[in-house]
Order: sequence, then structure tokens, then C-alpha cells
Amino acid sequence: MSHPLVGESPAIMQIREFISQIATVNATVLIVGDPGTGKSLVARLIHDQSPRSGGPFVELAASSLFRERFVGSLLFTEAFLLHQIETTFAPASGGTVVINDVDTLTADQQAVLLRLFELRVEGENFDFDSRVIATTRVDLEQAVKHGSFREDLYYRLNVMKIEVPPLQDRREDVVPLLMHFLSPEYGAVAKVSASAAAALAVVEWPENVNDVIRLARNIHLVTGGGISFDMSILRRALQKSRTPDEFEVVFSEDLSPSEIKDALTALADYFRRCGGVGLEATFEAEEVQVSEPVGV
Repeated sequence: MSHPLVGESPAIMQIREFISQIATVNATVLIVGDPGTGKSLVARLIHDQSPRSGGPFVELAASSLFRERFVGSLLFTEAFLLHQIETTFAPASGGTVVINDVDTLTADQQAVLLRLFELRVEGENFDFDSRVIATTRVDLEQAVKHGSFREDLYYRLNVMKIEVPPLQDRREDVVPLLMHFLSPEYGAVAKVSASAAAALAVVEWPENVNDVIRLARNIHLVTGGGISFDMSILRRALQKSRTPDEFEVVFSEDLSPSEIKDALTALADYFRRCGGVGLEATFEAEEVQVSEPVGV
């Protein structure tokens, strides 16, 4: 079974309700959202709440589909199309197949997928018993307008649509998510101070839930396995989340010492903005190593 869709925002509550409504309907679903927002989890919840929950749940990368070389009319021969059904949809027979990042499909891949949908309706020989869910990181309607995605395929995929918003649009979900990722691993209910909760509400989460998972791991490291934290612990955990302990910067031999100094200054300013981390530099031959000072 999948993890719950954690959150208290109106958007997440609406998604949970919508999933319960469409799970029993055997229709294609399009899930739209930025990387790390939980599109795969939403797909899994649809499967788990459907009559197909006892069947397989198969996730495929769109870029991996129909990898054979396309040669003219061979693209739509019966043997070729039957082979695509056997390799793509048959493993999910009786269950659900998820095609991730359909926005990355090439024109030929889009043509094949569209033809398989058409044949599923037209001919018994080409039928496949699997529900199709597609995910995308971009607005396919805009992709259609720009000519990079087929309009007819878009309408085949967009029978039912779920949009998963980024964390910046549902900041009230950050604390529940963090507590969720802390509690199961450490066997107790996580506790967060009021000041730390307020700080979490204004932190940027460019990788969405992935950033929260990383922060949960770093809180565990900073506290030595604890699950309660305040601003001091949060600040240290955020620094670990946003900056590496040590990394290398290799400069071109064409740069002058003053240009290297300017570059290091820019790096230092950047990492201070990320979390108040100070930097020091040590010169070794043609490389400059920038490290986080001890005790920061």
C-alpha cells in the first residue's frame, strides 16, 4: 500500500476527495505537477483505491517507450503495434500502468501511443486490460499550442485531470509533511517548536517534498536521532540541506588571481544567502577547495 497524501491545505484535501471519486472509474487520468510534488504517490493512491488494487502497478518512463527504430510505414504495422502492447501494457494487465513525463515523448512516440489508444477502441486484437495514468511536469495544453505535443493525444490522456501544486503554494503542508517523514522512521510523534514552525512556513522548497525528506534526514543527523527540534536545530539542519560539507571548484588557467578572488567571493555570498554558512578557501596547485569552517 502507498503512503498517505499528507497535508492540511485545501488543495491537498480536494485532491484526496477527487481521488476517492475517480478511483472506481476506469478512465485515463492526467496528473500535472512540478518535480517532487507527489505525482507518483497520487497515481498509486488512485490504483490502491480502485477495483484494480489487487493487480500490478507498473511505472514507465515515457522516454523508454517504443525504443525501436522507426522506419516509415513500419511504425504502424500490426506486428509492431502488437509488440508494443505486449511490452508496454501487458505487464500491467488487470492493474495500472503509469507513463511518467509524457511531455518528453518524441513526435514518433506520441504517434504510436495515440494509435494504440485508437486501436484499443477499434479492435479486439489490440485491447489491453490496464488503466492508464500519465504524469507531466509541464502544461500540455500550452505544449499543444506551441506544437510540441499532439492535440489528439492530449485529449486521449486528459479524460480526468489532477493538478498537484508546489509546496510554495501550500506552505501549511510543510510541517505536517516534515512530522510525517520524521515520525515513522523514529517511532514516535515528532514535535516542532512554534518558532521553527513559523520559519518553515517561509523557507523556499525548490525540489518540493524531496527537500522536506532531505531536511528530515538532516534533523535526525543533527539531533543524533531525536525528533523534537527548535530554531537552533532547524538552522543547522537547513544548512546541511542547502550546502555540502566540502566541494571542489576548478578554475580555468586563464583566470587571474583577482578573478579567482571575485569568483570565491560570489560563492561565499551565495552560500551565506542559502543558510548563513561561512566559507573558507584553501589553494592547492590549480584547484581551489572551498570548505565549511568547523563549528559553523
